[in-house]
Amino acid sequence: MFVTISKKIANFLNGTGPAPPIAKVYNPPIPQPGRFPAPPRKRHLPPVRDPTAPPVAFDPALKEQRCVSRKTLRREQRTFVVSQRILENIKRRRVNHWHPQPPPKPSVTDAPQLEVPVPFEVLHQQALTLPQLGDGGDDLDIFLHQLQILGNQREMAKQLSRARCELNIVGRRVKEAAEVKARKKAEMEQVERNIQEMRRKRKLTEKKIQKHWDRYGRDKNFFKHESIRFEGGGKGHGTRWDPIQGYIPTHPPMDDPAAKHARWEEHRAAVQQNIERQNAEWAARDAARADAEAAHQRELEVQRAQAEAQRRQAEYQRALETERLRVQKAAARRQADENRRAEERRLAQEAVRRQAEAARLEEERRRAEAAHREAERIRAEAARLEGERIRALEAARQRSEQARREAERQRAEQEQRQRAAEDARRAYERRQAEAARAEAERARQAAEQSGQTALEQRNFKEYGMKWDLLRGGRVNVGEVHFFQVPWPVVGAINSVDQITQPAMEMFIFHQDRDGYKGRSRKEILKMEILRWHPDKFNNTVIPKVIPADVEATTEGADRVVKILTAMMETA
Repeated sequence: MFVTISKKIANFLNGTGPAPPIAKVYNPPIPQPGRFPAPPRKRHLPPVRDPTAPPVAFDPALKEQRCVSRKTLRREQRTFVVSQRILENIKRRRVNHWHPQPPPKPSVTDAPQLEVPVPFEVLHQQALTLPQLGDGGDDLDIFLHQLQILGNQREMAKQLSRARCELNIVGRRVKEAAEVKARKKAEMEQVERNIQEMRRKRKLTEKKIQKHWDRYGRDKNFFKHESIRFEGGGKGHGTRWDPIQGYIPTHPPMDDPAAKHARWEEHRAAVQQNIERQNAEWAARDAARADAEAAHQRELEVQRAQAEAQRRQAEYQRALETERLRVQKAAARRQADENRRAEERRLAQEAVRRQAEAARLEEERRRAEAAHREAERIRAEAARLEGERIRALEAARQRSEQARREAERQRAEQEQRQRAAEDARRAYERRQAEAARAEAERARQAAEQSGQTALEQRNFKEYGMKWDLLRGGRVNVGEVHFFQVPWPVVGAINSVDQITQPAMEMFIFHQDRDGYKGRSRKEILKMEILRWHPDKFNNTVIPKVIPADVEATTEGADRVVKILTAMMETA
């Protein structure tokens, strides 16, 4: 339903469909005070006796005709009085008792047709944005003239406002549909429960009355039959003693039992008819009360609708008057603002002119002072530069002398270190050559025996041994060459270009490398990064490298660290 009405509104706004119908407004009835009295308090009702029954059970005139005692008569008399009082109370309750009525149907009336004007803010804005009309007219005249021109849009604005109202009503009804349905269902269930409870109470009361009548009749027959049965024996009223027959009755027997039973049946039918008549009267009275309440509710709905229409019309008139006053005040305020802005512009221009004159005079004064300060500064700067030039010449002479002496000392030390390094290098090369020849011979023999695997194992062992020698301090300063550094590659290298990532991966992650079996790639890389850490390498290995190979060794170490970092990121 909501989608259908939305499509109708969209078609109407696009000009391809008619205006949507006016919605039916649901005005729920307002509960009135005192409409539903409180239900009576539950209490046990004792047996009831019909007051119209003949008082044969306790009539003193029949005492001589019945063979009963005074105790029995008093008990029957008390029973009759209590029954009569209870019956009167029941009648009084039934007259004032609340009978449940079905809830009145909700009244549905058409929404009041109120003209919704176009918002004055929108029209005023449109009027002010259109070209000016005439010469010499103020904004209010222009606004009123534009309102006349835009009069054809008034109906469109009303239809649009009505469509929006319809859309809001439909949305609200859709949201409240489930709640209203549940509330109505609960009310109907409560009314049904009340009706069932009243029926049960009425039926129970009638059963109690019938049970009392049956019991009362049985008691009377019991007393009658008992008195007749005991007329020939037993001491009591209405008897005399005979030496031969014993106790014999002195009064005639009571009425015929069949006639007495018929009389009681007649009384019971009369009581039942009286109860049905009262029920019919109560039903008619309840129906009349319900009709009166429904008429009263309809009258209240009409009055509320009229009051709502009057209220909306009054609000519309107040809105028109408020908008007219607002437009007038806005025009006056706008004129005052223009006058104020013109005066402010004049004062601002005057202030700007005075400020410009004061700024010009201040600028001339500052320029004169700046020229004087600049001349003083130039003289002071010239004197300072002359003194600094003299001091700089003296300091340069001293530094050149000191540098000459330091250069001579360093040259002598360098020559001494070079001679020592050359001697150490030649001795180391000689030892290395001999060791290389011996190692080559051993490698040749090992290669012939175990092939390439032994060579790789030897490289792994040399790698660890070289690191142990370098970190253990058993290598002197300036004795290690570039090719003697434990590079993480298979075989010996002679240049930095031989250090590549594939060669390092083949060496580092080799499966036969001792001490690294069963470890993950990240663990192996962490151990190698700790070995090749720049700070540790520069403090431990670089001082032991000969000066000629320091640069190549540093470059190779940097390349190893970069390759290890890259492999760690991709591991």
